[in-house]
Amino acid sequence: MATDRGDTFSFSELALAGGIGKSAYQHLAGTGLLPGGRGIEDFKRLATIGAFMASGLPLMTAAGMSKTIIEMRFNQSDCERLSGVSTLLHCSSNSAFGDFPSVNDYWIHFGLHRQGIRTGQEKLRSDALIEIVDRHYVFIRSELLSTLNPVLMGQEEASLVGWLEEWGRGAEPRLIHIGLGNVKYRQIYTEAQAARVNAVGTMTVNISLAIRRALDRLADHRERPRTRFVAKNKGTA
Repeated sequence: MATDRGDTFSFSELALAGGIGKSAYQHLAGTGLLPGGRGIEDFKRLATIGAFMASGLPLMTAAGMSKTIIEMRFNQSDCERLSGVSTLLHCSSNSAFGDFPSVNDYWIHFGLHRQGIRTGQEKLRSDALIEIVDRHYVFIRSELLSTLNPVLMGQEEASLVGWLEEWGRGAEPRLIHIGLGNVKYRQIYTEAQAARVNAVGTMTVNISLAIRRALDRLADHRERPRTRFVAKNKGTA
């Protein structure tokens, strides 16, 4: 295995996380939609952006949705609770981890990967699933956990995040987030849940699986031997 380069990433590796080009990454880096620092936080944010883009959302909408969902719904910037990497620790032996410089998803994945565990091979019941209902309402849910809604005082299968505006009108759709304190929350929630039950089309984006697969891709990329390009002399046979 090649020498590990740690949890700071090159432009190419960050672009790899989201399945985007380097120029698209560099454009995003100047928008304030990434945590910044080219660390594991940026890497996982880009993985979630790539997941939204895979569902058909344009780059800036995907980046805005990722920022809103991670920071407002989970109150964090690094996606630690979203990735599900740590839930796979039961598959490994403690000897795989050694003395790592820090404990984050990158190093946990590194320990799992060198035991041959592919974290992105299958979905987990704890994965965070984003639903886009009829290209409008946005929900988040998990197959494992139901969520307590403090406004409605009951459990819900999927939590309302907000809705997308202007999708299909020739403009970049944008996510309007709705908080529990919104005076119209009950009314909008009722309308959104009815739309979800009677949806014509629902897109589901597994952002947890997207992060794990991005980490697998990174590990594969870093294991490939680096080769130096040597130009041939035109005067030789």
